[in-house]
Amino acid sequence: MPQYVSETELRESRMGVDISKLLAGELVRWIEKASDAIEDEAHLSFAPQDGVVERLRGGGNEAIVSRDGDVYLYPKRSHPIREVKSITVGAPGEVPVSVPLADVDVVPDETGDGRYVQVFGDYRHLRGGRVNWTITYDGGYEAATPDDYPSWLRSCALEWTAGLLQRRGAQAIVLEGSGGIADTSNIGKHLETAKGYLDHKKRRF
Repeated sequence: MPQYVSETELRESRMGVDISKLLAGELVRWIEKASDAIEDEAHLSFAPQDGVVERLRGGGNEAIVSRDGDVYLYPKRSHPIREVKSITVGAPGEVPVSVPLADVDVVPDETGDGRYVQVFGDYRHLRGGRVNWTITYDGGYEAATPDDYPSWLRSCALEWTAGLLQRRGAQAIVLEGSGGIADTSNIGKHLETAKGYLDHKKRRF
């Protein structure tokens, strides 16, 4: 299960959430719950995975053949796309044909992460046809530890964990600098902030 922020970073953050009553190991479980919820919200996994295999259907928004014949593939399991290992194309019941990797390019998003795959060539004859594109790729951020994830994802996980603790863990909010305890009824701000961090990466369709 992914863990998109470290326990140390959360403990050192100023989230205003009282974690003093949590049992040993419980904070990590809340971080894992938040990380899992982030994946559900984005419809993507950001954890490092090698050899991800996806079958994308032509004629929809998964594999789009442009007017000039290039193909745009939108894998839906992992982000970012780090490296494409292979691509094949074929109609149901036919032997799939391999696409030369020299004709394949990973197209980055505005932050430089691999967003989708472009296949150069003249595939106009496949427009509107029932064909399957099978892509194998390495995806997710190359993170050995939670601290290796990008800052936006760690910030998202910080806020989401705080939101879950307030909503489901019945943990009180510590008033800044006062040592007092606040009411936990206003629990939406952390989750709203977390979704704001995630918005620029989440899958649109």
